[in-house]
Amino acid sequence: MATLLKIASGMYNNRGFEYVYGGSGGDKNNNGILDIDCSHLVYKALHAAGYSIPYMTTSALNSTAAEVYFDVIPLSEATPKKDDLILYEGHVGVFKNFTPDKKKGSFFGSQRRGPGVARFDENETFGWGLDCKILRPKKQFKIRPILVKGSSYPQHARWSTPSSRSSTLDRWSTDDNFDLAQQHLRWGRIRMIE
Repeated sequence: MATLLKIASGMYNNRGFEYVYGGSGGDKNNNGILDIDCSHLVYKALHAAGYSIPYMTTSALNSTAAEVYFDVIPLSEATPKKDDLILYEGHVGVFKNFTPDKKKGSFFGSQRRGPGVARFDENETFGWGLDCKILRPKKQFKIRPILVKGSSYPQHARWSTPSSRSSTLDRWSTDDNFDLAQQHLRWGRIRMIE
């Protein structure tokens, strides 16, 4: 099963995106390169992984409002797991790894140079230290199967029309087609069969 890290890095790693504050996937500065900031990258990855968690800025993620959707755990007390986020004051990413005895690790997010992996350690050698929190999405907000760009959606289910004629809908993109599928589900035009 794909993890949040695999989904985020698959969606954004070397895919023609650059970091722009407030960027949500469009081309805000009209330079032909798609823009994404850290909080929008995390939000879109959570959405693609099946979580129903609203968009939150890093400020909101650092507030008590985040506790509705996430378990907030200090790094010193955490054994980070798949789908965890790493949160700094003003920055968020998808947790990749942490070696407690060496006090260093890494995460994927939208960095100044664009989406990619950043490292952290106790000396802030790489610009990020250990003064961070782990956000673990609460299980009750994972409401649908994983959506993977460029593959059949969902991986373990098929879609069909309510009538006797059945069809499989393949190649869902992470935004437009998925939203269209959600509308068709609400309207009763298609249903998901596990």
